[in-house]
Amino acid sequence: MQTLKIKKLPQSCFLVEIKARRILVDPGIYCIEKNFGAETFKKIDIILITHAHPDHCDKNLIKEIKKNNKNLRIFSNREVKEALENLECEVLTSGEEESIYGIKILSIKSEHGKPITGEKPEHCSFLIDSKIYHAGDSIYSREIADFLKSLKNKKILLLPISGYVAMDYKEACKFAKEAKASFVIPMHYDSPKFNVDINDFIGEAEKLGLKAEVIENGKEIEVAW
Repeated sequence: MQTLKIKKLPQSCFLVEIKARRILVDPGIYCIEKNFGAETFKKIDIILITHAHPDHCDKNLIKEIKKNNKNLRIFSNREVKEALENLECEVLTSGEEESIYGIKILSIKSEHGKPITGEKPEHCSFLIDSKIYHAGDSIYSREIADFLKSLKNKKILLLPISGYVAMDYKEACKFAKEAKASFVIPMHYDSPKFNVDINDFIGEAEKLGLKAEVIENGKEIEVAW
């Protein structure tokens, strides 16, 4: 039996340990603000970035992480690649899957909610080894839920619940139910401007018969596979 580890970090940042590799997703400015600096992220093999907003993509933090991890590979879309400037970022187009260190990474086209100011960023979500889906700041999509449902293996969904430019807790639970998630982990509720009661999410998940895992920042869970 194989195991994987998932560590929750501020906002939408997660550290996934799978197949003896460490994958960091969406390291943003709240990591620094909540005292999870570059020294936290050692032995990182892969960084995945869903979009260029600073709460998901802190260029200075990523630069420091890169210094500490010489063989680090970074994957995202073209907009993020431009934002990272001199940092080497490999572009995964929507629908493209690449095997990296024996781990399948699939980029899925998804839509960011409408920001209060400015245009919607180019946005992708990621499916890691057909097991872990990170939605970034995506809005509800029945099409993506149906795709995930078609995968017959156990699935862990990392979903936003704030309702601020992304799914709210009811939409996240609906999405997880339709995708037949093994369990769902909430994210994107760290900012003080989000008026989110995590108990609303827990209650909705229970109502729909979903298994939910609420993880404190800096804590991790281990999942048998």
